[in-house]
Amino acid sequence: MASDIFNGYDTEGFFDEVFEASGAPRPHYEGLLKRLSTFSAEELARRERRRDAAFRSQGITFTVYGEDEGIERTFPMDLMPRVITANEWAHIEAGLEQRVTVLNQFLDDLYVGERAAVRARARDPRRRGPLRHPRRQPALDHRASAGVCRGADDRPRARRPGR
Repeated sequence: MASDIFNGYDTEGFFDEVFEASGAPRPHYEGLLKRLSTFSAEELARRERRRDAAFRSQGITFTVYGEDEGIERTFPMDLMPRVITANEWAHIEAGLEQRVTVLNQFLDDLYVGERAAVRARARDPRRRGPLRHPRRQPALDHRASAGVCRGADDRPRARRPGR
């Protein structure tokens, strides 16, 4: 167990990436916990401050409006990395490949294909009306991103955009 930083830690019944419900570390986190055990709580706090200062100096911030304590905040990022097993990654990778394939097929249909989505009167949820063919083809970027969360069965999932 990682020194004193996890003393009194309780999962309170929710899924925990690092610890089993019994409190035992998950096997794929043992190496990271061993390394963390060399740090005091003060050292981790110092590293968090250094991370935040680096983010501020590099402009890795976002703006919050309507609060009195300052509107610029650094992006939240855990110091502790999330460890993903090979089996979990295979599951995530398959889901991401599926999403990117479907997105590419949709864009191909819309811009160079038969426009089946337009003919089928697919709905545009942003406009609450039928999908219309764009007047010009945008510059397409061949990258994609997705948030990852855990489902009710504790398996990792690629989150739906906007959720």
